[in-house]
Amino acid sequence: MQPDSEVALPGPVFEVDRFAMRYSQFVPRLYNLCLKLGFEPGKIVPSRAFCSDETQGYPIILLAKHFGCFPFNHGQVGGVVALDRHGPFAQHGEDLLIIQASHVGFDPVSGAFGHYCRQQRQDRNTSQTCGAIAAALAAYLPVCKSLQACRPDSRSRITLPAILLNWNEQDVRVQLTPAGDACQVESAETGLTLRVPPGADLASSGDGSAAIAWLLKEGVAFQRRGLPRETAVGQIEHNLLPHMGRILTARHPMLAAAQFNSMAEFERCLQSVRTNPVFRGRNLLLACGLNVDVSPDAEQLFPLTKFIPWAAYRQNRDGQEQLLDQSEFNRQLRAVSGHNCAEVDLELAIERMEQLPEIHLKSGL
Repeated sequence: MQPDSEVALPGPVFEVDRFAMRYSQFVPRLYNLCLKLGFEPGKIVPSRAFCSDETQGYPIILLAKHFGCFPFNHGQVGGVVALDRHGPFAQHGEDLLIIQASHVGFDPVSGAFGHYCRQQRQDRNTSQTCGAIAAALAAYLPVCKSLQACRPDSRSRITLPAILLNWNEQDVRVQLTPAGDACQVESAETGLTLRVPPGADLASSGDGSAAIAWLLKEGVAFQRRGLPRETAVGQIEHNLLPHMGRILTARHPMLAAAQFNSMAEFERCLQSVRTNPVFRGRNLLLACGLNVDVSPDAEQLFPLTKFIPWAAYRQNRDGQEQLLDQSEFNRQLRAVSGHNCAEVDLELAIERMEQLPEIHLKSGL
């Protein structure tokens, strides 16, 4: 493998409906795919780059059950990958699997993304999920709300009030500047006037929502001064910022944000593993997708988590590598069996451990 060679990244469309599968189906297929790629049974160490949210526990249990090894932890809040953990991880097994996934809650009753019912809360309260992604979006939501006052005039011009050009929210400074095909007409102390390009249909809705959608998606670019990346939430915000307009105007903003975050983290992790010498001469699979936490009913212990594959990267011991886009990753997963004959009976394994003779610790002190 040539670390500096070009690898074409997947396209910008992240489909959900066609590719979603239950985790109980995804994990055994992932195990069998690893075997098909030449991984050796009993020598595979999985690692997960998931959020620290308790909703991610069920996928981790399934990974332990099917791979016979508790997964290494590559994750920070929001599914940000801790790239500095590659070295320790690579020392723990012969064949290596990294699974990166942001997560988003889903209410099966309303069909809405972004909230999850917490079983351990009084009255099973719901909360925003993923909370870290919600925190990264928080400063930008008021900007979208304020834009509702903007309307195109008879000459297809939109004036952004001065307050939006230097918006301050929670000590975050957000700047809106012309982008795309927008043409700046004039700038004054009272605001910035943009001319809408021909072909942009702003009259399709009487409430001005079409104008707002165009403005956020095509007319302005979000900027932030001093954007920190030292924290996981800062990295999430960095991942989302180029797509903020599309996220805020999406039907399900939290779903869109989780998708863009997974896409960005896959690219960031991909560049890292391809250039890190600890992975040379090793079988490696980097799998990326989205965990959807389906809120459980009162009788369920765990969420009915679903996985939506996005992309994967594989390399073998000889240095050959392959990048799988969403369709191909999904095809390869579904081409292998959903039954894993090597899955571990966790209850039986724990029972056998309880029956072993006691081992006494001798510290020598």
